Amino acid sequence: MRSAPPGRHCDGGLYLYVQPSGARSWVQRLVIRGRRRDFGLGSARLVPLAEAREKARANRKLAREVVEAALAHVVANKVEAAYRRTDLFERRRRLMDEWAEYLAGRRADTET
Repeated sequence: MRSAPPGRHCDGGLYLYVQPSGARSWVQRLVIRGRRRDFGLGSARLVPLAEAREKARANRKLAREVVEAALAHVVANKVEAAYRRTDLFERRRRLMDEWAEYLAGRRADTET
């Protein structure tokens, strides 16, 4: 991994992006409802491969649950429908918080 040349190196749906400057970061590619999405998992300096794989596994599970919930039949009971909309809110919030932390770290890396 340390000697990987610049470019994108695949490990399943997990990629190690190596910049020409030598900076390395983990990115996960998912297809959600037919659209490709790339999610940053952090700098390879800070996130070891095992942790990146674990984060990728958790994201795949979350994506599958979100898609299944979105494709579920419409619930006639308005109260139950409201509760179902909030079932995955906390998981989505954590995912977006991690994404924001990754972007903040990446921004700090580019400023130095």
